[in-house]
Amino acid sequence: MNRDQIINEIKIALAVNSETPLVEFKDARGGFPKSEIRKTLSAFGNTLGGIIVFGVEEKSDRTLKVVGNIEMSKLQEEMSSLSANEMSEVLRLDYHQLDIDENKILAVYIPECENRTKPYYHKQIGLPGGAYVRDGNTDRKMTDEEMRSYVRNAQVDDFDSSCTENLVNEDLSTEKILKFLKYSSEKTGRDFDIENNYNGVLQNIGILNKCDGELRPTLL
Repeated sequence: MNRDQIINEIKIALAVNSETPLVEFKDARGGFPKSEIRKTLSAFGNTLGGIIVFGVEEKSDRTLKVVGNIEMSKLQEEMSSLSANEMSEVLRLDYHQLDIDENKILAVYIPECENRTKPYYHKQIGLPGGAYVRDGNTDRKMTDEEMRSYVRNAQVDDFDSSCTENLVNEDLSTEKILKFLKYSSEKTGRDFDIENNYNGVLQNIGILNKCDGELRPTLL
């Protein structure tokens, strides 16, 4: 999600005066609300990703107000430390300092985890208690069945992305692969131009994966 998309999602949430499936607001003028942040971090990572916005107050009448007045650098350090040291997977967080309603706020974009790393959870608490999902505009603790489903999907994903023992890239039919990619592009109305990134495209769709430092065909 780029900067313009992030700003747009924040403005939508402020306009409807509510958090959304993709936006969570935190005041943070009193410091880093760690226990709440780790829930939202887990929830966004396990669902579709999302944006944590520091510098927005939820007032007693449930209305939202952009207040700013936050310690940008300290909040970024706390977020990075939480993600790197306390969660089950290190995510690459994207930080944006924004001016909204004449106040400076901090927006942190959390990407969705890959299937193989779900469930994404707080290590000290463990599973399932430390894992959350985004349910509407709230963070909900993951159920036992949801946890088992994520684990099953991760196992399947890991198997499919495993490299084959006996095949090399030259064994793949370039003609058939290009025909398939061209058909898929035409069907979805996308431009077909992979001349300079053929192996990258095959890696993105799971046909190749990096094993022992080189790209090789997968079991997919």
